[in-house]
Amino acid sequence: MSTQRPEPKNFQEVFYRYLDDLERRAHAVGLTLTDMCRESNVARATPDRWRKSLPNTVQNVCDLEAVVKDAEAVVKAKQEAKDGNS
Repeated sequence: MSTQRPEPKNFQEVFYRYLDDLERRAHAVGLTLTDMCRESNVARATPDRWRKSLPNTVQNVCDLEAVVKDAEAVVKAKQEAKDGNS
């Protein structure tokens, strides 16, 4: 039985799921929300503000995703190097 969430109903739901997913992925590679914000030059209070109301722009979220993707690539490369040296 699948435990997938239902399809989002609107952009706001998509946005909040996206933000939650970024934070989950960041934690998976050892980044905190504070780390993501610092690396992408987003004020730490901004994601909290986004959770209260939809932001006027999503560019900052794209910047956060770039930080997470970079961190994921580093972790993957380290894992592949480790696996290759086993």
